[in-house]
Amino acid sequence: MDKDSISKYLENAFEKERLLKATLPPIPERRQYDEKLVAWVDILGMRTRIHDYKNHDAEEILTIMSRFQNYVRNSCENFEELVKYIQISDGIIIVSEFEYLKEICEILCQIQWNILVNDNMILRGALTSGKIRINEDPPLIIGPAFVEAFELESENAIFPRIIISHNLYNLSNFEFINEDTDHYHFLDFLEYVIKTKNLNNKQLLHNLRTSKVIKYLKTEYNEHIGKDNRTAQKYGWLIAKLSDRKIKVL
Repeated sequence: MDKDSISKYLENAFEKERLLKATLPPIPERRQYDEKLVAWVDILGMRTRIHDYKNHDAEEILTIMSRFQNYVRNSCENFEELVKYIQISDGIIIVSEFEYLKEICEILCQIQWNILVNDNMILRGALTSGKIRINEDPPLIIGPAFVEAFELESENAIFPRIIISHNLYNLSNFEFINEDTDHYHFLDFLEYVIKTKNLNNKQLLHNLRTSKVIKYLKTEYNEHIGKDNRTAQKYGWLIAKLSDRKIKVL
């Protein structure tokens, strides 16, 4: 084969390769983790209800979870493009940009209050930050920050409180964060509600009585104390926080 033939052969080969590349779909960029605020919250006692299917059927559980999601949706509606959330079984994960730390704290306090007074249920959770990736279609969430939030909630929150990671506490200007006796910082949703709704103790007590929260906490505590002290302590924690505000439950 002479030089001209070789050159023509190579030109044809290169042209075929170029045309082939032009018809192939572009290689997608590798998806990376984003740095976000991540909160994980779930309803205490939900798993027990799910297991006790004779007394709590699927319709009851689905109704509770639908109401839970509505509280999240309503609290997040003013930040629709800035806050994402995904429901996973009896919990919800909420993700946002760092600059909305104060707003996320407010949202979490609102959700915690709403589920207490409207449904007589208690919420536990954790707020942290770190690497996470959300896929909206289909809904999927991955990343070490999700794992950290889940572990903080399940292993450290213990009581019906939403704890905040140490690094976020140092960055936060949210005024309703308190340090608990075990030195974890938590969102003080009671103080938030008192101040934002401008309630005095008498009004708060009236609200808690008419919403049957006082009766609910007393019943649950008395039912579990001596039989399941670990569960009783969860209700006892909130009872103690109310007692600090001169609101007697027991």
